[in-house]
Amino acid sequence: MFLDDVDACVDMPASTPCVAFLSDEDDSPIHALLTDTADVHVFEAANPDRHIALTAEAPFDVIVDDTNGSDSDRADLFRTAFLHLRRGGAYLIRDADTDDTSDDTGLAALLGSLTQERLKPPIDNKPRGAEADRRRLAAAIGELTIRGRHVLVTSRVTARAKLRDEQTGEFLRRRGPTAGDTVSTRPGVDFASRATVRESGSGGGRPLPTGYDAPKMSLRTYRNVTCAPGQVAWQGNVILPDTFRHNQRPSLNNRHLRRLTPLFAATPKAASVEHLAGAYFYLDSEFRGHFGHAITEQLSRLWAWRTAKAAEPDLKALLLVKNRELAQWELDLYAAAGVPADDVVVRRDDVTVERLYAATPMFSQPDYVHLEIERVWRQVSDRLAVHAEDRERPRKFFCARRGTKRPCRNAEDVEDLFAAHGFDVVHPEDYPLAEQAAMFRHADVIGGYAGSALFNTCLSVNPKHVVMVSSESYHAQNEYMVASVLKHRLDIAWCEADLKPTGRGFNKAVFHSPFTFNMDREGAWLQGILSSLP
Repeated sequence: MFLDDVDACVDMPASTPCVAFLSDEDDSPIHALLTDTADVHVFEAANPDRHIALTAEAPFDVIVDDTNGSDSDRADLFRTAFLHLRRGGAYLIRDADTDDTSDDTGLAALLGSLTQERLKPPIDNKPRGAEADRRRLAAAIGELTIRGRHVLVTSRVTARAKLRDEQTGEFLRRRGPTAGDTVSTRPGVDFASRATVRESGSGGGRPLPTGYDAPKMSLRTYRNVTCAPGQVAWQGNVILPDTFRHNQRPSLNNRHLRRLTPLFAATPKAASVEHLAGAYFYLDSEFRGHFGHAITEQLSRLWAWRTAKAAEPDLKALLLVKNRELAQWELDLYAAAGVPADDVVVRRDDVTVERLYAATPMFSQPDYVHLEIERVWRQVSDRLAVHAEDRERPRKFFCARRGTKRPCRNAEDVEDLFAAHGFDVVHPEDYPLAEQAAMFRHADVIGGYAGSALFNTCLSVNPKHVVMVSSESYHAQNEYMVASVLKHRLDIAWCEADLKPTGRGFNKAVFHSPFTFNMDREGAWLQGILSSLP
């Protein structure tokens, strides 16, 4: 019966069906059958790198599980391999014990839960974690048929495999030069934080890391890549690692993708796609037009621009602008990093790119920062500052904030406290980027609320004393990461937020919660610091 199913599946409209044969034996009658009628790729099921091996050859018309592993192993294999099918493809499992559900991690339990999920009506609440992934996997199944001890499952989606940065070199090696190549690399670096830190109260409830282990940096070139607004880039069945700004997290995500499982996602559909001939450097952002994301994430990829430009003198930087127009400060920032406005190409909709250069970011909050990013920051700061007006600037200033994200409910009290100790209260965004760089370079002490304005401390060049007021619900560590490279002294006054973390992962409302500066608690602590300043 199983041989009949295999024979039926490979008898498809495709002239030569592409088949993945998963096995832990060298000799199999099923494999012998397949080699006569299909393009067969054999994979060792127990190989820990099987996902990247499958990714390099996918998508498949048929995947055959001819393994003898435990039910738990075969369930894990299904989760890893199933979505490597093309839409309409078939996954065949030989000799599966579908009656034994005693092992809740086994194949029978998995297939049973997927069958139940497919029968459930839609619900209003959004599931999380494993429940959500199980529901998405069930939704990707077209047909699930059990015939005796054999199983046939078809796919009803076009899934693309997420590629991790550290996997990409091996992927390109396996797929070959038609996919792309690694142009250059920089070694990783493990270093102890250079920051000096003092914190009020509980320290926000999250200990700051004592150092960072930055991975190897790579500049790569890919061929025939599709790019969509929001930092989404894919090549055939693969979502490239340059799509993911948090590239070290266990599960890679981008808000413009439709997550299917931890290893797979669906890309957005476009009404039209323009083809761009030639070479482009990938500079797009998931949050393009946001100063904080630009100065930490986009800037951190431009360490590789000069190398890429030397390899391709006609190279352009690619940005996809869906809604927010390109601002002057963005052009100023890119130009200071070595990318003049004439080299910036802007498109509003999806494009396919003949050759796309992309670089590992040197800054990925909160996981790592690479020490060599200091060279990028210094170059940008130096080039900006020469365009600033020659005038007197404050030695101490406080960065105030406008808007509704993380508002301080008694901001006037905070700013009055700093002003009473000789700080000018400023809004950095009111000044050209060149003036902002000059201000942060000139000051001895810089105060402000945690957030984008203080990211400018990366342009300070020399170590500074930074006094930061932050909500206990705001767990981003950008300012500390900058201080860890540039040797800033960082004093953090932690304030109570209206909304507290729930322990159920990221919550946007909690992250942006209003907070209150307690004059008796962190106020007394901060008063002591400010009074000691010269």
